[in-house]
Amino acid sequence: MHIWPFTEVNRANISPELRTELEQFGEVVVAQILGRPYTHAFPGNPGAVRWEQSVEERRAALAWLREKHNEETRRHNITMAMEIMITLLVAVEAVPRLVSWADRIRQGVVAFF
Repeated sequence: MHIWPFTEVNRANISPELRTELEQFGEVVVAQILGRPYTHAFPGNPGAVRWEQSVEERRAALAWLREKHNEETRRHNITMAMEIMITLLVAVEAVPRLVSWADRIRQGVVAFF
């Protein structure tokens, strides 16, 4: 269990060799190959990848794509949390300053600094 639950990513249970091969191709190419079932899966076809010829390895590739999506979601969640915190910190700093300026204007003191 992590201290920050939204930072946890479920890792796909795949072999290191298959993970390396999928990382080399990248998400877009893997998704394209998986979206066109068995069209390039002929062993003699130049450019055919080993993992697209097996149902189990195709499922592993889908799990890898899911993992990549979860990683992107995690990055987005962390970025949003940081943006919210920065906005709150700026607001906490700005409100007293604005109240002070409003009091000076109401008292007739025009100098803002």
